[in-house]
Amino acid sequence: MAVHDTSRPIERAVASVRGGPVRTTVVCHGIGAEGIERRLADAGLLGDDVRVVELADGVPSPAGPFNHGLDLATADLVGVMGSDDFLEPGALAAWSRLADRGAAVVLGRLRHQSGEAVHAPLVRPWRRSNLDMVRDRLAYRTAPLGLLRRRVLEDGGLRFTPGLRSGEDLALSARLWTSGHRVDLASRAPAYVIGADASSRTSTTAMPLEIELAPVRDLRGRPWLAEVAEEQRTALTVKILRVHLLAAALRRPEPASWGPGEREHLARETVGWLALAPHAPDPLARADRDLLDVVVGAHDDHDLADGAARRRAAGRRDEILTRGLRHVLDRESTLRRYLTYRLR
Repeated sequence: MAVHDTSRPIERAVASVRGGPVRTTVVCHGIGAEGIERRLADAGLLGDDVRVVELADGVPSPAGPFNHGLDLATADLVGVMGSDDFLEPGALAAWSRLADRGAAVVLGRLRHQSGEAVHAPLVRPWRRSNLDMVRDRLAYRTAPLGLLRRRVLEDGGLRFTPGLRSGEDLALSARLWTSGHRVDLASRAPAYVIGADASSRTSTTAMPLEIELAPVRDLRGRPWLAEVAEEQRTALTVKILRVHLLAAALRRPEPASWGPGEREHLARETVGWLALAPHAPDPLARADRDLLDVVVGAHDDHDLADGAARRRAAGRRDEILTRGLRHVLDRESTLRRYLTYRLR
């Protein structure tokens, strides 16, 4: 568990994972351990199964404390958790039982503290084990929250990307999903709960485009990406386009929202991903394809703002149908995703 702020509800997080053969490592990132230890002791949560360590690397990134905690781990199965989050009772035991069946990764079911479910990954109906990166849309599950087999991480040299303010898990999870290791989803187990107590989360704070897209640029530069199967690379690129690149344009609705050079930066990154997977735009809805054209070809910041406005005002047909009707039921199409939701 990484904690970088003494106001975080670390007691709740620690309490939710205690019990059974579990060791919890709380990494105090840029803050002293003494105060956190005292709080845990006062709550009756400090014992041989809970250790509190410090990391003062001076880098505002969750990757540092997560990697440090994993380096200290000795168990076969490991996991990471944010200090705002917690597990529903019984989650860890249920995940462990699934891991005992041979999975390299057990993905926890996610929900927000409000109760809203997070449908990522949007797997095939009734599919829970031996998930396929493409057919089960694993690319949309960036956060590897659940249990990971430590040997798989170590043998693959998989680490959270140092230095990134957010998205430190993007390259790690993408490599896991494309590596051929068995991935199971604990869809019927108690959930991992994404906490909503903090006034701001490191992972959701607004940031300049260069910092926002740093994980995407880092992933695109990984040598292994060009070597994975074309259908995997295409599936990953569709997710990058939707969740990162087009979303970045929609988050900047006014010409004044764009800083110097940001329009060109977004265009370059988008073109780079399209070069890796030329067919990735095919399953996008017409409204998204139109915005994609603007992102790549905008002459000024007004073009981008106008394109984003048209996307937000798009009608239902343009939000669902693809430019080529033969792609309308593509696995990555909006209509296909809606149908899969209905079957869950």
